[in-house]
Amino acid sequence: MDKAEQFKQMRRMNELFRPIERQILMTDDENDLTLLSTVMLTTAKRIFIDRFGEESARLLMKTIIER
Repeated sequence: MDKAEQFKQMRRMNELFRPIERQILMTDDENDLTLLSTVMLTTAKRIFIDRFGEESARLLMKTIIER
């Protein structure tokens, strides 16, 4: 992937993240933030499994957690 494609992809990622960021800012307390984080993580896990398969999703999640 060349620099122009990387930039385009990063711009798109930021665009997709904006509504999530707004939801984070709308949380009232730590409990709300924990609830939101849990549903986001559960949804991400489901997407990774659907897209990459269970073993690859497990490796991806492990890599993300260990960073």
